[in-house]
Amino acid sequence: MDRMTFNRRIGKRLAWERKKQGLSQVDIATSIDTGAHQIIRIENGKISTSFYTVYRICQELDISIEKLMEQWTQPNQPASSTSSSPD
Repeated sequence: MDRMTFNRRIGKRLAWERKKQGLSQVDIATSIDTGAHQIIRIENGKISTSFYTVYRICQELDISIEKLMEQWTQPNQPASSTSSSPD
């Protein structure tokens, strides 16, 4: 998987988790002490952000890095058919 595809998938997953919890991009940005524009760019896959920033976002969403990455850690495994997650 190339970097652009990876960024888009991670961003899409973060956005899905955030929306599922009823949080805004401003809510997340404020809680991790960054700007909403940064969260927008991350969710849209426009930038490669630091692992620490992804970690902080995951903390705020109360999800593990493992959960965030689970769909892509085993490339030949289909996503669960019971999952309603993105992608």
